[in-house]
Amino acid sequence: MNKLTAVDLVSLVPSWRRSLDAEGKSPRTIQSYDEAAGQFVAFLESAGLPTAVASIRREHLEAFLVDLRERGLSPSTAANRYRSLQQLFRWLEDEGEIERSPMAKMRPPAVGEQPVDVLSEDELRRLFAVRKGNTYADRRDTALLRVLISTGARVGELAGLRLADLDLDAREAFVTGQRFSGTSAAAVAEDDQGPRPLPPPPGWPPACRRAMAMAGEAGVESK
Repeated sequence: MNKLTAVDLVSLVPSWRRSLDAEGKSPRTIQSYDEAAGQFVAFLESAGLPTAVASIRREHLEAFLVDLRERGLSPSTAANRYRSLQQLFRWLEDEGEIERSPMAKMRPPAVGEQPVDVLSEDELRRLFAVRKGNTYADRRDTALLRVLISTGARVGELAGLRLADLDLDAREAFVTGQRFSGTSAAAVAEDDQGPRPLPPPPGWPPACRRAMAMAGEAGVESK
């Protein structure tokens, strides 16, 4: 038996996690990768398939992706698991644990258009009416709503936003993991040179400026 065949995937995942950490991957990215590896190992074990890295084949990975779909997981989740495992097997190949990744010629699961429910104009008017007052909290919440609606930024990203992250003259805002400007949010890849600025909407910069004008009175520091 080839020496590599006996190396179990489970025993190598901790080393992969340390490698990801050393590369400066975010904790959330590492968690996502780790979850994909754990789910894949659990599938292999439950299906009676080999977990030795050199014995894992393309058909095993394809069976895993089919299993995700049959269990009702979304196409985007399956695509995420695919990308995570692709990184894992690429690392295994670089480390010499396998001669060639079984995913070398695989294609990611197709992710079609996934329409989401959007608020009607009447619903938006009623939403803003809730915070129509002139207190700091009213102005702050109005500014947050306008940023969310205008840019598509995630709630988790906006929760970490600080006053120092706003450039109202340029009408831009910076959040962890993304930079958004105009009417869309552009993800910044690790090797990207930065997104192309888009024409900014008129709504959120003035709303932020009004909230910031009252921040001092409300005892909010400009952090």
